[in-house]
Amino acid sequence: MPFLWVSGIKEAYKGLLNGDILVGIKGSYDKAIKALECLKEHGIRHSIGFALCKLNFHCIDHIVELCKKYECTMLNVELYQSFKKTRLIVRFTEWLKAKEYVSKYVKTYVKCVETGCVAGICGIAVTPDLYYWDCPRHQAIMGKYPQPIKEVLRKPEVMNPFDTCCKYVGW
Repeated sequence: MPFLWVSGIKEAYKGLLNGDILVGIKGSYDKAIKALECLKEHGIRHSIGFALCKLNFHCIDHIVELCKKYECTMLNVELYQSFKKTRLIVRFTEWLKAKEYVSKYVKTYVKCVETGCVAGICGIAVTPDLYYWDCPRHQAIMGKYPQPIKEVLRKPEVMNPFDTCCKYVGW
């Protein structure tokens, strides 16, 4: 059975504050809700992605209720990670507490920031100009097409995520 991740909720909730969409695509929330209704109606497995930041921290319960209402398989509670310092990032321990809270009500993904960074070990990202990144978040260039991907993958040594994609996240 196919599996779909509804990313529109993530986009809509990046900037939800007091019911107003501050960041994201206008109408993305409504479109995501319609997608959830359709997926549920047709019995297609689906989940919701939610990038937790200071602007939407208060929306956690609403997201959990959406997961229940639309029978989502999982909730992907992402730690909002910026490519530069910003006040929008929640502290790592706050994110862990929020994820633990959410896990009481809906199944959540285990993230590499919890277990150790696996950038360039389990897979890579390929850019439009055919460079190989170790991870879409860390973005360290590992090679370029036509170099075989097997040659650029790192040895399975887990890195500290606070040295890679979480370098701007406070503990």
